[in-house]
Amino acid sequence: MADWLDSLDRWLNPPRRRILHRQFVMADPVVAWIASPLRTPEELLAFADLLLRLDANPVLISAPILRPGAPPGMRWVALGQVRVIFVFDPSRASIHIVTVS
Repeated sequence: MADWLDSLDRWLNPPRRRILHRQFVMADPVVAWIASPLRTPEELLAFADLLLRLDANPVLISAPILRPGAPPGMRWVALGQVRVIFVFDPSRASIHIVTVS
């Protein structure tokens, strides 16, 4: 009897699925860029789309930053007229967005 009730409960209340699979951390300048009243809805939608694409495959859509002293995993991707610089750490499944410029 309990198995039937558990099955019914799982069917009626499915577990929530995460939208993003990686952990995203955004630096203060990135948060300020997003919160700026100068951002248009189109720019914010493009940024949200970029987060989804980064979550799916950050290596495919970006290019590495090959500079002495750059941390391992530092990459960049174009977002319209601006560049987004981030650090991808595959061992922790995280992306740290450093700047939008």
